[in-house]
Amino acid sequence: MIFFCEECGEKNDLEDMPLVDGKAVFRCRGCGYGNAYSVGKPEAGPVSKSTLKKNRSFPQVIGLFSYHTQNGLMENQMPAILSRADVETLGQTFTHAHGDGWSLYPDIKEVSVLIGDKYFTVQMLKPQFFVVIVARNDSDRGILIDGVLTNDSTIGRIRGIDNYLLVDCQGNVLTHDMETPETLSKLLHLWGQRLSTLGGKSFKFASLSRMNNRDILMFPVGNCFLGVVKKTNMDNGQLAGSVMGILASHSGRRDLGLGNK
Repeated sequence: MIFFCEECGEKNDLEDMPLVDGKAVFRCRGCGYGNAYSVGKPEAGPVSKSTLKKNRSFPQVIGLFSYHTQNGLMENQMPAILSRADVETLGQTFTHAHGDGWSLYPDIKEVSVLIGDKYFTVQMLKPQFFVVIVARNDSDRGILIDGVLTNDSTIGRIRGIDNYLLVDCQGNVLTHDMETPETLSKLLHLWGQRLSTLGGKSFKFASLSRMNNRDILMFPVGNCFLGVVKKTNMDNGQLAGSVMGILASHSGRRDLGLGNK
């Protein structure tokens, strides 16, 4: 887990630190201030039956599991074709991706990832404890392109996009229309490494839902990664479908209508 110092705001990575009476007690690496965060003790039991039943009730859901960042896989209701090691890898990757998002955007609600025809939704139930829900994306349900594009059909002119940013595989900013692109470029670099390694060419996009509804979507573009910040009144699925449609029909960055800054 990543915690910010109450005194100076320095980021401290405490992922491997043991808890003391349910608290993460540490001295800030930046200023030396003593912090004590109540994070709760790890639960040995599975996620509640009511939570599992509620999430499994949706017809598109094909599996789910709960994962603890210290104890690993807890409750496993994934298809039998996946070994425990496979699910452990999914849990580790997705919870780390959630942690990446939380460290940069503390108002995070959940993370969603589309790999092939499967949606993975990552929700934190309590500190260090997550549930990952897997659903089918039948007939591209929810990501259809239905009049969202403008006549020019370029990324920068899609209605619903507030800002965009393109980085290379090293996290270097190639082009953007943001006042401060540094935070988003870090997220794109971290997610690009994690999710492309997991999904390969089947990785299509990932999204970070935020409390302020200015959600962030990321797409692979060759060896680069495109991030867009959506407007608050736009549906994530429609916007993702619009962007993926343009990426599929354009061969290179110059064709995407992205200006240089």
